[in-house]
Amino acid sequence: MLATETNHSCDYCRWVAGLDRPVGGILLETSDWVVIHHQKIPCPIPGWIHVVSRHHTPVFGQLSETSRSGLFRLLESLTQTLTQLTRADAVDWVMFPSAGGHWNAQLIPVNRSVPPDFRGPALFSWQPDMPSGILGVEGFCDHFRSFQAESLSRI
Repeated sequence: MLATETNHSCDYCRWVAGLDRPVGGILLETSDWVVIHHQKIPCPIPGWIHVVSRHHTPVFGQLSETSRSGLFRLLESLTQTLTQLTRADAVDWVMFPSAGGHWNAQLIPVNRSVPPDFRGPALFSWQPDMPSGILGVEGFCDHFRSFQAESLSRI
């Protein structure tokens, strides 16, 4: 499959093509990347976002040089935004070679509410007492988009 084709059985391809909507909608789009909120509901951490390649390409090295170099600037900007919005102590970056055929990075805001035993890779198995449901995720996403628009208007 060419990276520019839409695989209709792939959620990411459907979202990028505008054929379907992820929970919370698309938070941010660039020419190479789409930012969405974590789709597992209930979500253990509001603000857990995915930065997904627009192209159905599971291997980082197969992405264009422009796409690869722009990624780290985008991750730095998103880290600053998440830190401000969530008041996180840190934002962990987790990168995966393939998720449904799309290379992606996940940014996870971590604060004192995450027990020390569940920091790092163990975070993926953490189940908080009060996870965020769909309304919490939708609310965070609306707040994120408002914050981004306000930040961009000051530039």
